[in-house]
Amino acid sequence: MSMFRGRYLVASVALLTLIAIIGCNQDAATPTPEFLKVAEENTPFDIALPSFLAHDMELVAADVIVLPSGIEMQGERRQTYTQVVLRFANADESATFVLYESIAGSSLGSANVSSVDVGEREGQMVEDEELGFLTIAWPGDGIGFLLTGYLTGTLTRDEIMRIAESVGS
Repeated sequence: MSMFRGRYLVASVALLTLIAIIGCNQDAATPTPEFLKVAEENTPFDIALPSFLAHDMELVAADVIVLPSGIEMQGERRQTYTQVVLRFANADESATFVLYESIAGSSLGSANVSSVDVGEREGQMVEDEELGFLTIAWPGDGIGFLLTGYLTGTLTRDEIMRIAESVGS
């Protein structure tokens, strides 16, 4: 693990202590519309879903991340920090991706980042062949998106791009 990745991991763990996570895991007893309803009830924006899913993938989990009530921040500013994390996978999890949505937007920084077109929007992309993932960040209408797809033998780079392009369409 490089020094950069180690610092990122430490920063991520430190941030988790400052947020509250509302879990909405799907199981056989929870139909998809109810599952999404729980997440949408706790989100100040409409959740955008991809219209294209490869390899029989489906939504398997959603977390709504909000600031805990003890943090002094009100109204729209507080809602800016709400984030939805949606996890999609196929039955044997040989194809999986995670989609993050947030009013605050998304960015990949500057290290190893390249520009990419996501539909008609300009986004950023980082591909790590060693770790086997492709991450794409792009702006939507008032919402920022970040999608990380895992480049397994099943899910390809082109399919991950196609999934990103289909979000909200």
